[in-house]
Amino acid sequence: MTTAAPQVCRRARSGSGLADRLLYIMGTSRSGSTALQILLSQAKGAFGAGELTHIADDLILAPRTCSCGDPACELWAGVRQRLGWTRATARDVGEVFRQTDGHRAILGSRGDLATYGVCNRQLLRAIRAQTGARVIIDGSKFAARALALNQVLPVRVICLTRSLRGLRRTWTRRVDPVEQQPKSTAQVVAYWASVRPALRFARGQLGDVLPVSYEQLATDPATTLGAIGDFADLDLAPVIKGIQQGTAFEVGHLLRGNRIRRQSTFTWLPTLP
Repeated sequence: MTTAAPQVCRRARSGSGLADRLLYIMGTSRSGSTALQILLSQAKGAFGAGELTHIADDLILAPRTCSCGDPACELWAGVRQRLGWTRATARDVGEVFRQTDGHRAILGSRGDLATYGVCNRQLLRAIRAQTGARVIIDGSKFAARALALNQVLPVRVICLTRSLRGLRRTWTRRVDPVEQQPKSTAQVVAYWASVRPALRFARGQLGDVLPVSYEQLATDPATTLGAIGDFADLDLAPVIKGIQQGTAFEVGHLLRGNRIRRQSTFTWLPTLP
């Protein structure tokens, strides 16, 4: 990792005015963040961008197939072209993001926040220019990323969690071995015990955070999505109606997420332990 800012990001520093809107989903893995992102991205003016903490890898260094199924997805090809990041730049950006976003950064140094902010703003602007979205949704989940983003750009944060019982069920019985290895009960408990304090700490630091549980979303999606819509300034009434009617929603253009992103459509059929 070079200590200097990536070249493309250095050039972007002169643009101080930022109108990009970011809705960040913070929380525990296996809590329904991919499903929630798909639902929210149905709102007019919203775009579900997947997990942007991994974008340098997923878009440039080790490109993933978009959930639309097209290996040469025009949308992400356009974002890549607008960014203009070389592989060397992407390696530097990826390292800055790993140092700043990962679990270990929650209480430690967050690295070069100036460069971090510039690269995130450049990324959001490229996505916004390509999609026309008013609200970009990032489902990266890391609490440290929420804290870092909050220091460099306008962001609204949803904290999505799931009960320990629910996590145990989904991680031991319903995992996707392609992208996420199964965990034993002991591993799930250890993960839950380590991540929950980090989320509580982040919520205390961030202040204005909307807490949402998977169980709330599963049992009363209308009320829960209504609260999210008010919080994020999104009209989710058509989505709520679609859920009630059993609509199959378009998955969109996710580069990362759980196995449902590889389906062409998604119908909200939640399961509870």
